[in-house]
Amino acid sequence: MTGQDPHSTPLLHSRLSPSTAVGDFCPRDALLARLERAQAPLRLLQAPAGFGKTELLRQWSERLHGAGAVTAWLTLDRHDSPQDLLAYLAFALHRGGVIAASPGELAGEAVDGEEPARGVARLLLAVERDGVRCTLVLDAVDELPEPVLWQVIDPLLRLRPALLEICLACRRPPALRLSRYLVDGSLQLIDARALQFSRRELRDWLAERLPRRELEALVEAVEGWPVALRLLQSGGAGTAAYLEEQVLSGLSDEARCFLRDSALLERVEADAVAFVREAPTPPGLWEELRSALDGLWTRRDGDKGFRLHGLLREQLRDALSREAPARHAVLNHRAALWMVQRDWPVEGIHHAIAAGDPEHAARIFEQLGGARLWLHEGMDRINRILALLEPYPLRAFPRVQLARSLAHAKQGQMEKARAAFEEASRVSEHFRRDHGDGDALALLVDGCFIELLLTEYGCAPRPTALDGPAWERVLRFSEREPALMGYIRTLRCLWHTQTGRFSLAFEHGQAAIDIFRRGDSPYGELFIHMHLGMTELGRGRVGAALEEHQRALRIVRAVFPGDRGVRRICNIALGEAYWELGDDASARRYLRNVIRHINQPEAWFDLYMAAYQTSLEFLFAEGGGASADQFFREASEHASRQGLSRLERFLGAAYILCLFRVGREEEARAAANRLGAAVLPRADELEGLTWREAEVLVLAASETARAAGDLHGARAALAWGEDFAGERAVTRMQLHCLVQSACLEHGAGNEAQAQGRLREALALASGSRYLRPFLREGRRLRALAATLEGDRGTVFGPAILQRQLLDPESGHRGARGRSALSRREQEVLAALARGEPDKVIARNLGLSAHGVRYHLKKLYGRLGVQNRTQAVSRARERGWLDDEPGKQLISRETTEIRSK
Repeated sequence: MTGQDPHSTPLLHSRLSPSTAVGDFCPRDALLARLERAQAPLRLLQAPAGFGKTELLRQWSERLHGAGAVTAWLTLDRHDSPQDLLAYLAFALHRGGVIAASPGELAGEAVDGEEPARGVARLLLAVERDGVRCTLVLDAVDELPEPVLWQVIDPLLRLRPALLEICLACRRPPALRLSRYLVDGSLQLIDARALQFSRRELRDWLAERLPRRELEALVEAVEGWPVALRLLQSGGAGTAAYLEEQVLSGLSDEARCFLRDSALLERVEADAVAFVREAPTPPGLWEELRSALDGLWTRRDGDKGFRLHGLLREQLRDALSREAPARHAVLNHRAALWMVQRDWPVEGIHHAIAAGDPEHAARIFEQLGGARLWLHEGMDRINRILALLEPYPLRAFPRVQLARSLAHAKQGQMEKARAAFEEASRVSEHFRRDHGDGDALALLVDGCFIELLLTEYGCAPRPTALDGPAWERVLRFSEREPALMGYIRTLRCLWHTQTGRFSLAFEHGQAAIDIFRRGDSPYGELFIHMHLGMTELGRGRVGAALEEHQRALRIVRAVFPGDRGVRRICNIALGEAYWELGDDASARRYLRNVIRHINQPEAWFDLYMAAYQTSLEFLFAEGGGASADQFFREASEHASRQGLSRLERFLGAAYILCLFRVGREEEARAAANRLGAAVLPRADELEGLTWREAEVLVLAASETARAAGDLHGARAALAWGEDFAGERAVTRMQLHCLVQSACLEHGAGNEAQAQGRLREALALASGSRYLRPFLREGRRLRALAATLEGDRGTVFGPAILQRQLLDPESGHRGARGRSALSRREQEVLAALARGEPDKVIARNLGLSAHGVRYHLKKLYGRLGVQNRTQAVSRARERGWLDDEPGKQLISRETTEIRSK
């Protein structure tokens, strides 16, 4: 025999039984069940190395053996001659208990010079004669030379008796005519796709072994290749050797060279590879790779190119850079050019850096738009590009420094943002000179708009920031770049929102939305909805504010689901809106997330103030005085560290005000003396003063004066606040000043004046049921509210206020109660409020008179009343009706927004 001696005992043991997996192995229950259910007598497992073919067949053999079935196993070898292979087959079948005759006896029946096919026939006759049903597993079939396959395996399959099932395993398609077996259904094919791990299999198997984030990263890296799981868990030990010996060794030299070069590309397309390698690809090479690397060289549905498994791609890239660094650089340069030509700039930047040319990467980024890319699509691509550029100073590229400044500002790191901005300004002589290949006008535009952004994110807004000759050039430039014009409109909307000039804010906001929609820029539009929501809040229209914030949230969910920064912004805005509405449960859902990440999100001055004030009030209301104190210290440290002096003053005033409201007056007075924040704004601050600053400073100054016994000073501060709010129509600030004034007069014993001020506040709030200004002073307001008398049927009168102060959740239980009404019951209730008789209700709603009476009876029962007048009055008390025609109820609006 030309091969090794098959009578050797160690050799027999290794060839006639499957190798045992080291350690545990993911159970393949679904595949095993598929093997067991198959009716085909022939099975072919065909996949490259590492797909677990041998392990799967070992598990299957053990199951068959456990069920009393007979199995035989033979691992084939490239050195086997036809005679060797026949001898091994005889040993395998005899050892498995299929044939009684010993291999020696079968060999004695052979005739000198006998054709291998006759030997196969003689062996199969012995199987049929003994009559034992058996499954024969032949592993590594593709190892056999082609003549041996034709002389032994082909007749074995053709002459197979009915009681013998055969299972073949191979890495490449064997040189056998198998198509006829596939056509007649006698062969079951299990390929690499079927042998891949599903994500669910891996998660189920590893869920209790790994933390979730580590598990998901591992599942992603494995890409379904079973051996990749072992290689990754081993920490890379032996990975290169395994891939070389088991996966790449069977490829032609031409295929190995092609694969090494093309591994630089995430997606391998014929045109791309030809461009990068500067040579056409022989057509037969694609088929060789597809056949040899089935499951590792894949094409996704609808994708023009192939993708090499990530583990294999990484090893080939490392090998190229290590063994041929000059070629590695040339190929990456060519790949960068290709990617930029195909409008894939991030990939182009990646290849330029891989080529060792970060300056080329910086130029690609500038051509892409630099920092202004944010105006079109948000920060996702900018952050990915800056992460690639991070190791390189690139001081000669001021537009890259400006993009870094933008990214730092978006992360709330204002000191780093200013440092990057100043570096860009220094090297460019204040944005007048770019590098040799740069664009001077683009640099000036980027510099001006980042400087503008830093004034907002640095909590120092300046309404005159768009003045000056530099901005004249920028404004002319922006006329041909809609995204930049939209951003300028956005900033003007924000300035007017913050300073309480709400009509102008809406004018610029609507103009910006039109620009962003024409330019298909949802990122810009979502921020406009945020600003308009804050505008509605200042107007005292909380329901409209919720609508605007929900529009922004819908854009985030649809277009930017992975952008945590804008998601946190939405949490701040919605948390504040629900808090102002008095819906503590809904506010809690958003504010808890805000408090955990209070110093992380990008934030402009208005948003910072909303986040800090609402979070402080929420923590105090939750009974967490210690938590609120700790939050104040951390927030103050962040504002001080980032140089946000106006925010620091605002935060101090808000904290002092909260201390007064919860009855910690001594601590509040001490904080006022220590922080110096409870003072009225100076005259020179009025032009750029925001309404939120004015509101908190006025209320804190008034409370500090009251606590010091200075009633005149307290009244003067509130009068100043009322004048400021009245001039700018800031309803929220007006409400707070009126409510605090009522409490001040009540404490001074001036009951008539106190009741008058409170009635003014109730009248102002009646259109929107704006609760929070009353709830904030609940501790001092309860006694005063109890002295008021009024019509229980008014839209927002003393009775409702008294109930809310005693039980702040009652209004929202009412909202939930109204949402429990059927749609028809709500329509009948609204008709009652309009004073329509039964006949009109029946005609308008398409009901019979009996149907109207039926719904009225149900309504009376829900409300606990006897007649129509009582029903309308009780519904108004519960907040289920609104007297303004065509206007949705706040309670109903809140419920509908939640359902969306």
